[in-house]
Amino acid sequence: MKLTTRFVILTSVLGLAVVISLGVAYWGVASVDREVRSSYGEIADILSKLESIKSNFEHQMQALEYESFRRFPDEFSTAGTGKAPPLLVSFDPDQANSLIQQTQQIVDDLDDDQIFGEFTGIQTSRSVRSQSRDLITKLEDCYEALNQNDGSKTVRGYLEARVHFEQLHLLIEGIEGRLLDDINLSLDFAEETRTRVNLVLVSCLLVAGLVIALVLLLQRRWFNQPIRSLREATTELSKGNFEHRVPVLARDELGLLSEEINEMAQTITEIQKQLVKRERLAAVGEMMRRIVHNLRNPLAGIRSLAELTQSELPPDSDEFENQRRILVTVDQFEKWLEEVLHSTQPLEVRPMPVNPAIFLESLVEPQRAAAEAKSIKLIVDTDNAPENANVDQMHFHHALVALIANAIEACPEGATIKVIGREIFDNRRSLLTRNGNPRRSGGLWEIIVEDSGPGIDPDLRNRVFEPYFTTKKAGFGIGLAIVRNVVRAHEGEIDVSASEMGGARFTITLSC
Repeated sequence: MKLTTRFVILTSVLGLAVVISLGVAYWGVASVDREVRSSYGEIADILSKLESIKSNFEHQMQALEYESFRRFPDEFSTAGTGKAPPLLVSFDPDQANSLIQQTQQIVDDLDDDQIFGEFTGIQTSRSVRSQSRDLITKLEDCYEALNQNDGSKTVRGYLEARVHFEQLHLLIEGIEGRLLDDINLSLDFAEETRTRVNLVLVSCLLVAGLVIALVLLLQRRWFNQPIRSLREATTELSKGNFEHRVPVLARDELGLLSEEINEMAQTITEIQKQLVKRERLAAVGEMMRRIVHNLRNPLAGIRSLAELTQSELPPDSDEFENQRRILVTVDQFEKWLEEVLHSTQPLEVRPMPVNPAIFLESLVEPQRAAAEAKSIKLIVDTDNAPENANVDQMHFHHALVALIANAIEACPEGATIKVIGREIFDNRRSLLTRNGNPRRSGGLWEIIVEDSGPGIDPDLRNRVFEPYFTTKKAGFGIGLAIVRNVVRAHEGEIDVSASEMGGARFTITLSC
């Protein structure tokens, strides 16, 4: 996953969490406000209308009571209404008619108000409307009797109106009590809704906190930790510690960058090793050239003196034979110095057609004496060898002799050494050319040198071909390195492994 994609994911998740939190909070607050406002407003409007009806009727009843007593005291007293009412309001016919019309209008509004019926119930709302209209009718009859100056009819109408008023008054108070209960329920509902909204808000905050924690965790895992590893790697590399490696935590851009830094460090390490190796070889080559130069002068003097002495001696004398041996030894030493000098220079091979079976027999035969001295059985197996192959006989002779000599030296008495030459038919096997590029060859053959000796420690097998690495007390560590150079110069491979005989097994693979 790319870094840009991860940034988009993190930003989208965080933005979505914030939007959801704000949306839920807004919905909760709006819901509570809407419920409370609508309930309170509707109930307040109904209470206001009911209070107006009750107040208007109460005002008219007081005015009618006082006017009836003032005009018809005898009829009023005879009706048993008690003592005279206090003077609370004065009677005004125009005001009375206006209050009746106003009350009638309020009653009609309640009749058309569907919310009033929902809050009070259909039966209760009908009772309010019917009793209000009956009371209005009674009041209108009383006012008409007052205008006709009919005392008995006025007092009787007043008493009937009073009964209707008291019933209506009780009904309105009951409705007001129910509405107050509804208000309390609304308050409880609002409190419950507020609690739920608070819970939702707290949940949203927790979710937002978790999202932020997740974002921080992913940021630490996806960005901070890889970047910290890259910084540590650059610090270590700047100090020259090219063995340091960056842990690859993902397959994104930072992961690819970590792999590239590791590859760069590996390349630098290999280049350093090659430079050290070249410098060491250059130093050894310079030293060997000086040694060879310094040895050749006394060797030339020894040879000249031996030739001069030999020329003065009779051919059949012992001194003549001794001088001949000195000359042969000096020539061999001179040849060895020449080979040592060539070992420090780039190896050049000139492959020529040979018969592998005859070639292997010829180089093994001189080693039998050394093998027999330790009672070592030296076996050559060329039954499956190819008929022809191309090798540089001189260089390859030295390489194989070095392998056989090492085996003879490492094996105890009574051991067995096998030298096997055989053709293989694996056309898929890849060989390396001198410049490191792979190439394929149609025919391959192997030369195997294995023994029943102590073998080579598995931890050391990868180092035995390194120059100047040796486990021998008197060794120089250049024998197997020269063998590998010879094999690589022939565009072949050499490998070391454990032999089925218990010792070491060196396998050289070459193209025919």
